[in-house]
Amino acid sequence: MTRSRRGPSGSPRRRLAPICIAGLVLASLVCVPAAAAEAPPFCRERFARDFEAPLREMPRLHPPPEGELPFGPRNFGIHRIDRSPLALEGGHFGYRFGGKHERARVLDLGWRALAIAYAVDQRGRVQRLVGKRHWHVGRIKDLEKLELAFPADHPGFFRVDLRIATLDGRRHVAYRDYFRVLRRSNEVTIAVSAESVHPGEAIWGLLENAGAGQLSTPGYLSLEREEGGAWVPVPIPPTPESVMGVRWGVGPGEVGRCQRLDVPSDAIPGTYRFSTPVNLANTGKQVTATGRFLVVA
Repeated sequence: MTRSRRGPSGSPRRRLAPICIAGLVLASLVCVPAAAAEAPPFCRERFARDFEAPLREMPRLHPPPEGELPFGPRNFGIHRIDRSPLALEGGHFGYRFGGKHERARVLDLGWRALAIAYAVDQRGRVQRLVGKRHWHVGRIKDLEKLELAFPADHPGFFRVDLRIATLDGRRHVAYRDYFRVLRRSNEVTIAVSAESVHPGEAIWGLLENAGAGQLSTPGYLSLEREEGGAWVPVPIPPTPESVMGVRWGVGPGEVGRCQRLDVPSDAIPGTYRFSTPVNLANTGKQVTATGRFLVVA
């Protein structure tokens, strides 16, 4: 099961996560509801790197709605490709159309659409014309194939002017949207809320994807302790996330879920780390993300 970490303040990234109390020596780890303790500001981070920030400052920004248009069939609308204004080099940016039961529906759409893409600078000033995409559609069956897309050949900023009208010209809408194409990179780590912690205190770990690439990871962090130059797993009993096989999809610049660890009062001082396996979509490889901290007497 994979869940997206993308979205605004009401997205899964902002919801309270399970809090785990770990016994680093003899005690066991127990998960309790997140509401049992207040998470620190550290856990309220929305981005490891806010790639979308320049787009929000672009002039005359007027993106189309994520859903139905003012006219047209019910349960049929428009959305950005990958539902994001970010695209990775080698992919595409633009729009797709579809909706409920899109593979089984036949619509008398009666629309024509025109999208014009420009390369712009970071202030939105036009540098060059990238291309045009247009279509006229009367009756259509393969809704999932309906799109207005441009190749993301080079990193940079792009503007798309979109106009959709009925074939008779009586109704129309116009939008201006901006996209950013990122050069693919991998930069993933686990941030910790403190460099050191005393027995009986709490520490938090947060997966950060500061690179330009999609990744997937388990919906929980593991714990390890350094012994003789090697990392030894700290036994953790099953959790709902591990039993269900929950995985999170984390987009470029995004963060995972914040996990709390309460260090037992009898914990042995030493070096510990949060860890989790991460699958990198850019390379197809798996790496281990870690975040170290010390338990001091």
